[in-house]
Amino acid sequence: MNTDAFTGKANDYATSRPSYPEDAIDYIRSLVSADAVFADIGAGTGKFTELIAHCGYKVFAVEPNDDMRTQLSVTMEPFSNAIIINSTAEATKLPDHSVDVITCAQALGWFDLSDFQIECLRIGKLGATVFSLYNSTPGDNYIPGSHRLSSRRAAESFFKNPIIRKFSNPIFYTRERWISHNASISDSLQTSDDGYKTHSDEISQIFDLNNIDGFLRVEMETTVHSESIERTFKNDENDIVPGLWDESYANGEYERLFKAAGAKNGEDGKHCIGAICGYYESGDDSFPYIICALKKPGSDTTGFHTANIPKFTWAVFRSGVSEHMGTEIINMYNRAHSEWLPSSGYDKASGPDMEVYYDAPGSGYFQEVWIPVTKKEND
Repeated sequence: MNTDAFTGKANDYATSRPSYPEDAIDYIRSLVSADAVFADIGAGTGKFTELIAHCGYKVFAVEPNDDMRTQLSVTMEPFSNAIIINSTAEATKLPDHSVDVITCAQALGWFDLSDFQIECLRIGKLGATVFSLYNSTPGDNYIPGSHRLSSRRAAESFFKNPIIRKFSNPIFYTRERWISHNASISDSLQTSDDGYKTHSDEISQIFDLNNIDGFLRVEMETTVHSESIERTFKNDENDIVPGLWDESYANGEYERLFKAAGAKNGEDGKHCIGAICGYYESGDDSFPYIICALKKPGSDTTGFHTANIPKFTWAVFRSGVSEHMGTEIINMYNRAHSEWLPSSGYDKASGPDMEVYYDAPGSGYFQEVWIPVTKKEND
């Protein structure tokens, strides 16, 4: 993360940069719980941070630049629910699995995206959501040869299957604010730089040619990308997966998913919560795993990741009655792959494995592993 790009620009940034529309904030709030803990990464002068803090959420504001962080302290001074941290996006200093929501407003393009993704996995709780939001004019603000990605290109690179929403955010500039806004841009010329006078005259000319009654209107748009964090595991970390179920019970994510699914235990004998493993390629030595619900009419998918499962021929393996979900799954997977597949006349198809749970009569659960298969060509 470039930590020096905005040195000397904090005052102009705070006074002239646009904020974010109320509709965008309401949308983000609709996707998180009322007691969610936020980590706002690359918080800058607090343009977005103060809007979240004003809603009552606890928020950690992470900002590495000294000038920006000084202004951030001024912005956030009224909010006792905000904690400012001097650190980077790639090494936030936050505790493991400590936040429900990770946000970056106008900042994602400055991050090392691979390292930031690793940090999100470390600090996010189970079911945590990452938001990127940015203001832009129509089109792309990428400059060839620039030292950073545009916010749009960074979001396209970072997210796999995000929910994307756009909100109108027109901005009205006075001459003073227009000049200050341009001075706040990371690579704008400083007063001591060669060519500053010519550059300043050009900025003023744009205002003179386009203002109406002393105001220059710029049709900005706020774009919000959001996606839940998906954990991947090494192939030798199967024993960690049952802990995800315990964590989902403890932090309320299981109950939230159950309610959003719009189903009830015992419908057609099937429990509405299951799991999908390996639903996309994450590397030869790793696999993704999500606790999920079958989408049906009436399900509320807001704030959840959705995955489409193609049609396959499935080999289904069922356990006896168990007191808890997930206790027999690893053994069933291992036996299916090591004992059944080699002599079955079938190969594993390129597709996800699924876990399906059924309510047993009286109490407990049946557990099933579904493995996509294809018949061997020579059989």
